[in-house]
Amino acid sequence: MKNFFKMMIFVLMAASFFLGDTSFAEESNWWNENWQYRKKITFDTTQTGSDIKENLVGIPVLLRLHSGNLDFTKALENGSDIRFVKADDKTELKHHIEYYDTIDEMALVWVNVPMISGASKQDYIWMYYGNKNAMGGQDAGGTYDANQVAVYHLGEAEGSPSDSTSYKNNVGSVMATQGMSMVIGNGISMNGAGDRIIIPSSPSLNFKDGITFSTWIKIRTSQNDACLFAVKSKDQTLDVRINGTKIYTVLKEGEKVLGTTEQTVDISLDAWHNLAVTAGAKQRMTVFLDSLKMTWTDIESFKFETVTDMVIGSDVNSGAYFSGDLDEINISNVIRSDAWIRGLDVAEGPESLLAGFGDEEMSEGGGEKGLYLSTIIKNITIDTIVIIAILTVFAMISWIIMISKGYNIWLMERDNKDFVESFKKTQDLMGLENKDDEFGSSPLYSLYLDGCREVKALVGDAVKNNRRSRMTRNALEAVKISIERVYMKETHKLNAWIVFLTMAITGGPFLGLLGTVWGVMNVFASLAEAGEASIMAVAPGVSSALAATVCGLLVAIPALFGYNYLTGGIKRISGDMDLFISEFIAKLEQEEEQ
Repeated sequence: MKNFFKMMIFVLMAASFFLGDTSFAEESNWWNENWQYRKKITFDTTQTGSDIKENLVGIPVLLRLHSGNLDFTKALENGSDIRFVKADDKTELKHHIEYYDTIDEMALVWVNVPMISGASKQDYIWMYYGNKNAMGGQDAGGTYDANQVAVYHLGEAEGSPSDSTSYKNNVGSVMATQGMSMVIGNGISMNGAGDRIIIPSSPSLNFKDGITFSTWIKIRTSQNDACLFAVKSKDQTLDVRINGTKIYTVLKEGEKVLGTTEQTVDISLDAWHNLAVTAGAKQRMTVFLDSLKMTWTDIESFKFETVTDMVIGSDVNSGAYFSGDLDEINISNVIRSDAWIRGLDVAEGPESLLAGFGDEEMSEGGGEKGLYLSTIIKNITIDTIVIIAILTVFAMISWIIMISKGYNIWLMERDNKDFVESFKKTQDLMGLENKDDEFGSSPLYSLYLDGCREVKALVGDAVKNNRRSRMTRNALEAVKISIERVYMKETHKLNAWIVFLTMAITGGPFLGLLGTVWGVMNVFASLAEAGEASIMAVAPGVSSALAATVCGLLVAIPALFGYNYLTGGIKRISGDMDLFISEFIAKLEQEEEQ
């Protein structure tokens, strides 16, 4: 058994090597030969993708890596060998890793893509990995453009959230539940009773040209005119508020309201939404929900050259507390375009409408794509492996039964044919005894030997006038019963283990189906954890789950053909034994009558 499994492992490894899905690079350029693997990441801004008509410049793109688009075993355990390169295969792009888990095979990586064309599928970048000697490579500050003055991933389990931009506007104090699983990795949860985040004043927090605030938000209950985001200068305050489930903004100078948007934007409960707000001097103050422009109002004065207070989760006076979940806060010191806000939404969103991953390429030579067997094998989960192991045992036993019984039936039919020819030619009924070397595999010969022994037991070997003692009718019946007893034994021997083939035929597909259903359950559970639903995330897991069904069919189909062949042979041999019993008794009666 141990040698069998060793052989199976060797076969799978060989198949993975020869038929694996790793295709060799067709491009003549290769950014750095120290990196063994790469994948093309394409951006789709057409209507079938992210539906962005304008060009996006310097947008940070979130790449959700998982077992469906990255073989984590080929990268370093902390992802430090991952690099991103422009389409020219020369210019390295700034990136940083927010989260990287080799056990669950999930990672969140941010990449600054210089330009993505609107309404196009032509733009792409390269992701390189597979360099065991790689070090560093991350540049969080360089991932964002100069206008992004504060970006908080909120992934910290404890301590103050840090600013990922080069300005380092880190949070001064935080009162909230941290380390909670949210739409993009971890985030924070606020209870509406004192929880808030305070961002200290900084020279870089200068919004004289306007402000853009965006975040991912989920509320579970109606809000009592809660303040989600508040920024205060010497003269003015800007609040983003939620009253009930309505989002609105208000700009004040002292107690005087300079502008407010209508309370018509409704945010549904228990669902993640991307919220963005823009405002600037002699510009509109606009509210976006899920990148759609929902409401706006014109404002003339906007004085935020110097920010004295910036708070998330309450107003600047420590009131109007917000209750809900937040993830990924992004603050810019300019008014972002509608396309940019749309781009940020789809770049961060769980549905991966913007970026798509191509096939893995290797750095050596060229070649054709394989049969994806290695992708299926490397994505098979433990529970599916258990099912496949059980099916492998079924297959092994089935093949042993089919081969051994098929060979035995062939021997039986061969020796039966030789014995029948000899039996028809012999003049002495007992003349074929001691012919085991010629007819040893023939069940007819076994019946014959038993009949001869029974005849001798009843009438003996005595010869009178060259004839045995005459047999009575009861003696003939006793001989027939004895032969039929041997017939039953031979029939049982012929049918031994055949029932296992019926178990393989009926049970194999059901075991495979069990593995498939269980595997698909795991796929959707992992999607829920990763927060992403796309064909790249689903396909490998589902294909590996379906591998269980394929294995079940590979057990059942050969067993079905083998079962039909063997039962056909058994029926022929059983029929021959029935006929021989009648012929033997008839010949015995004929001889006794002479």
